[in-house]
Amino acid sequence: MGKNYDLLVDIIHPDYRPYQSTHDPKATELDLMDPELTKINRIMGIKTRVKTLTNQFRVEKVDLLELVEGGRSVVVHFRMAMKHIGTWNGILATEAEITTYGFHLFNFQD
Repeated sequence: MGKNYDLLVDIIHPDYRPYQSTHDPKATELDLMDPELTKINRIMGIKTRVKTLTNQFRVEKVDLLELVEGGRSVVVHFRMAMKHIGTWNGILATEAEITTYGFHLFNFQD
């Protein structure tokens, strides 16, 4: 399947900000994500992060576990099965299958 990252422009606001806090996002103890990738702002930042992650992992399946909406905000709780296909934090591709869980808060405008 081809990867058309330019489509992100159609769904992400040009002034996208991942956090409303004035503080930098804090990684958990087990989060080995490159600190620069957690500081994504605007459309170019999100495109860079998506490109990096899709070169490291291939998403096999995403399950929506729960969705809570209120006004212009939506919280999504998900489970994602992925395969390790590229170098991640210095670890060469292992083809290992992993499952991760997460939450995303989306605030809509325009």
